[in-house]
Amino acid sequence: MPNNKEKNLTALVIGAGFSGIGAAIQLSKQLGITADIIEHSSEVGGTWHSNTYPDCACDIQSHLYSFSFELNPDWSQSHSPQPEIYAYLQHVAKKYDLYKSIQLNTTVLKAEWCKERNQWKVDYAHNDHYDKIQSKYYDFLFSGIGGLRIPKIPKQLEGFSGTAIHTAQWDSNIDFTNKRVGIIGNGASAVQVLPFLQKKSSKLYNFQRTPSWVGPRQQTEFSNLVKFCFRWIPFVMRFYRWYLYWTYESRFYGFKYPDSKFAKKVTQLLAASISSRLVKAGKPDLASSLIPNYAVGCKRFLASDTYYETLAQDNVTVVPAGVDKIEGNKLWAGNSAYEVDILVLATGFEIQHPFGHLDIIGKNGISLKDLWKNEPPKTYKTVMMHGYPNFFHMLGPGAALGHNSVVAMIECQINFGIDCIKNMKRFQLNYIEPKKDAQEKFSSDLKNDLKSTVWLTGGCKSWYQNDNSGSVNLWSGTVTSFWWNLRNPTIKDFVQGHESKKLV
Repeated sequence: MPNNKEKNLTALVIGAGFSGIGAAIQLSKQLGITADIIEHSSEVGGTWHSNTYPDCACDIQSHLYSFSFELNPDWSQSHSPQPEIYAYLQHVAKKYDLYKSIQLNTTVLKAEWCKERNQWKVDYAHNDHYDKIQSKYYDFLFSGIGGLRIPKIPKQLEGFSGTAIHTAQWDSNIDFTNKRVGIIGNGASAVQVLPFLQKKSSKLYNFQRTPSWVGPRQQTEFSNLVKFCFRWIPFVMRFYRWYLYWTYESRFYGFKYPDSKFAKKVTQLLAASISSRLVKAGKPDLASSLIPNYAVGCKRFLASDTYYETLAQDNVTVVPAGVDKIEGNKLWAGNSAYEVDILVLATGFEIQHPFGHLDIIGKNGISLKDLWKNEPPKTYKTVMMHGYPNFFHMLGPGAALGHNSVVAMIECQINFGIDCIKNMKRFQLNYIEPKKDAQEKFSSDLKNDLKSTVWLTGGCKSWYQNDNSGSVNLWSGTVTSFWWNLRNPTIKDFVQGHESKKLV
């Protein structure tokens, strides 16, 4: 970058979850940039701060679902609960002194590229004072808002006359004791919260339009001796992490191509496992409703040691249909009505529209969220977009996973962004932005790679796919292939940003 010694580069990180915390740390470690961080919530943690429903946890083992540069020997169990993951992120933020740069309870309203300055003008406001908008200019913008942010609430469910709650907006003051409870959905949050609801309620209805593939979690408690070994014996924890990584990577080949012999065998074994669990629980007749008729991996693969056993309890009724309408406290599904006192929505998030009210306005005056509403999202290397210079978006289209730790993907994306900034300085560019043809090629290649995979041919509808057809949220390969793809930014793929005023 021309005359970069005369200018202290600035960066804003939006969000303080895994993506935001990781980006801020690497900007400081690798580039010496102390980034500002704006977080909408009252604390760091992202989805692990906002999701507090009972038994909330991660399906990926904790020694892998953590930063590679900040391993934790003190995880209490293989799949740690939400409070531990939340505490881990708080610990990391404190260790790397990020709190001094974080504005909590603050919302970014708009970020607009300013051609005259080659910077982003960012408008933001404290949550209690939206009328008092502040503005600041930044050289770089890192978006860590993630997709698990805005709860998805179907319109037909808005008229419920009883108590309604979304799992992402949990209210611990609600008493479920001896109540008739309905829960809509059977994704990760539903699978995790069901045992709690079953134990508390007098009657529990689980409405699920299509069943999910749920395998055993095989939860393991770590003894003090094991944690001692992780902490004090060199390389034990690192070796264990690599073992987990390659174990999860191997799962990818169990369902990527649904017609393969391997995938068919996995489906057969998993179906047999579900049937066996239901037989042991005394409800073999539930198998017809709970064993999916689509390929394993088409929807997110889930893990639980108690899910099928919970659905087999006497006070639980599985309703194999979606809720079509609501009249008062009466839910209509499959031509039958079910009266409930409390309605729990485990209906997921607005994955395809994560920006909410935030406007990211690029060089041509186009809002990114409007652009992605009108056509299938396209990116360069899943991180950058043509027309949006110096903007790096974590966990956007093409970066989700169905088999491994998404934290590894985040770290790859962050390092890609850091390498882009290094190249920008090396080649003395005023800004860095992918060329349109490079973006088109990457997006086209990704789309072609996905055509024959389980996510498009597995026979289901999931959040992996968008309304305009085609999978836009998922990476088509392994995490290793993702790392390889993002390892070295190719300078010829970028606009030569010399035409505007230099940053001095």
